[in-house]
Amino acid sequence: MGTACILCNNRAFTKKFSKGPWDIVECDHCGLKFVDPLPTEEVIEEFYNKHKQPTQERIEIYLKTRASRDRRDQRKLKLLEKIQKNKGQLLDIGCGMGLFVKNAADHGWKAQGVDLDREMIDFGKKTFGANLSCSMLSELPEGHFDVITMFNLIDHLQTPVSFLKEVERILKPNGIIYTNLHDAGGWKARKYQADWSAYCPPMHLYYYTPLNLELLVNKSGLKVLMVPGINLKEGIKVILVKKDDPRQVSVLRKKFEDSVYASVQMLKL
Repeated sequence: MGTACILCNNRAFTKKFSKGPWDIVECDHCGLKFVDPLPTEEVIEEFYNKHKQPTQERIEIYLKTRASRDRRDQRKLKLLEKIQKNKGQLLDIGCGMGLFVKNAADHGWKAQGVDLDREMIDFGKKTFGANLSCSMLSELPEGHFDVITMFNLIDHLQTPVSFLKEVERILKPNGIIYTNLHDAGGWKARKYQADWSAYCPPMHLYYYTPLNLELLVNKSGLKVLMVPGINLKEGIKVILVKKDDPRQVSVLRKKFEDSVYASVQMLKL
């Protein structure tokens, strides 16, 4: 294979299984799983265009579940406000129709969102009055945001290292990033193996464990500050900061987080 692992540059992989026409391989060195070969942008765009739900259907689904989404948003905002006392500039990447942006603005944040789906952006701007756009990260100012959120996004990225480097660039020196994603080392992935629902190329391209997610963020100029709360369903959620941020995770907290993670995996399996 000519592909090199994006985390460790290793070129030796083991094929784990196939999903339709796609092979899922695992790096023999760092354990990162990914689609090999990676699909081209044209293939991904064709796939999304073919399988994309009509905009009105997606809007109706979002609005039907709005109450539960609002409750989750309140918990997320409470956490962010506990860490970042100043309600400054907040950016939600992959914001969709902008419900989280609206809820953050209602909490006093100077909130904005970016997404590639222009129809959802237009709906959110018209319906919620949210500050949304189809801007690229390269168009946003350096060192501008106190908080950046990215929910269920990293799995989809073709070039996650360069993407996270752009996120690091637009983050303030004392800013934080809140992100979540599927856990390829978690209980669901281990229980269902190849039938795990998150193995769904070409939507999800990389499959991270907490360990190789940390390798990814370190390579991008960031570091993990903390793992907020307990995730009994499945998945990874982390708070990130710039690599030179003076805040550090205490040894006791890290041990506690690792213990809770291990306990959850045993409980659910």
